[in-house]
Amino acid sequence: MRCYNINLKFKEILCSDCKMVLARYSTKYFTDLNINLLVRLHFSTHIKKGHSMEIRLVETEGWDTK
Repeated sequence: MRCYNINLKFKEILCSDCKMVLARYSTKYFTDLNINLLVRLHFSTHIKKGHSMEIRLVETEGWDTK
């Protein structure tokens, strides 16, 4: 079994007011347009309450075994 060090890239949805990460989406599977659509659908009530959302890119290191 071999282990490979890989870099994983995620877009995190952060509520600026609550200082809480609401979701993480892999950039491998989700485009910016898809992420924006998901944020509007899933967090519409949060946004309507006046909270502001931030999207930030997060890179993590992981291990893949093949």
